[in-house]
Amino acid sequence: MSKLYVDLRRLRLTNYNGLIIIISLFLVLITLIYLLLHNPYQKLHEHIFQTADNIHAYYRDYPNYWKLNTETAIDDKLVSDELLRHTEYDFKIGIGVDGNTALPSDLTFDIVLAGVNKSACIGLVETKANKEQLLSLQKITVINSKGSTDFEWDGDKHFLPVAKYAARDVCQPTENTIIWNFQ
Repeated sequence: MSKLYVDLRRLRLTNYNGLIIIISLFLVLITLIYLLLHNPYQKLHEHIFQTADNIHAYYRDYPNYWKLNTETAIDDKLVSDELLRHTEYDFKIGIGVDGNTALPSDLTFDIVLAGVNKSACIGLVETKANKEQLLSLQKITVINSKGSTDFEWDGDKHFLPVAKYAARDVCQPTENTIIWNFQ
């Protein structure tokens, strides 16, 4: 095994040159750590749950979610403005994957994001929600060419809250649809 030996005097890392190189290496290390730990989909996840909170607040005095769909949610200003800015995904609010209008018997609603790539699918499904948000979440469903996978509180293989690396085998490279089902 060979040893690595650096002679700082030969490299002329004296005065400010050595300090500049050490600071540069430190900044590169900090940047790499940030990139590895940062979830670029955290904000989108927050906007989805903010929209769910807005819907809960609006329908608090009603016995169900009757007439809720994407159009009425936008008209009633229940959809987070930031969620509306994410035009790269097709989102729907209502019942089921198509965002159908809620009927008087519907006690839950769905927020659907379609056209999601694998990275976004994993990031959105595995992002942790706070305890208050988890209270109203019934399940998360991922639909793609593999089929449909439900993450549920009492699931057989896939549990809520979703553990790290649990969505890696579920999400496909393209065309994933994620459904958050809220009570």
